[in-house]
Amino acid sequence: MNSNSAPHSSARRPRRPGDVKHDPLAVDADTMLDDVQPAKRGGARGVPVMCQELLLLRAGADCPQCGGRTPVFAMMGLPEFEVQNAPSTLLRRIVNLPPEVDKAVRAFSKGRWRNDHRASRTSGALWLSHCARCDARLDEDFTLGDDGPFRPRLYKQRVAIKMERLPGPFVLDGAQRLPNLPMLSWLDWHNDRERKAHAAKPRDVGRPAAKNKKRR
Repeated sequence: MNSNSAPHSSARRPRRPGDVKHDPLAVDADTMLDDVQPAKRGGARGVPVMCQELLLLRAGADCPQCGGRTPVFAMMGLPEFEVQNAPSTLLRRIVNLPPEVDKAVRAFSKGRWRNDHRASRTSGALWLSHCARCDARLDEDFTLGDDGPFRPRLYKQRVAIKMERLPGPFVLDGAQRLPNLPMLSWLDWHNDRERKAHAAKPRDVGRPAAKNKKRR
């Protein structure tokens, strides 16, 4: 062995931020988008999108047609149960929804988020938000784009987003994933806010005693 050669060490180097794929806290937006493979997006040209839970989202925006304020909607899919460390992502170009999800979405949006057959003549109906004032179809480039309400960066934008959970798992045919780091950050913020609110609620210690008293 050459005496000038450095001894080989079996110790592993410390983990660096770029080492962990699909960890929203460890990669930047460009890296995350580069990790998305076309075959994993789902839809007609890929595999179905499988989620363990769906989040229905509502925010507000100014309609580009009439200028009126209107609610807009989006859907987030929590990580697939068979893929470890997969990120939660927004879903776009939704064509078909399971019956129970279809019903929940229409109720959540009061019919303002629906699959409109006029939206696409070639690929079928897409689920799109519709203006509450003029009923204009709101394209996903507007609702899910960089300047849309589902890219929250300020506190007032975060608190404006409302959410309803749908426990799964679910399989969605005809949908694509849309990585969105601001929404991943929003979800962490929202969950932490809910935990703190739940912990702050006073416990009703008198109720069990009252029940026991009645039983006597």
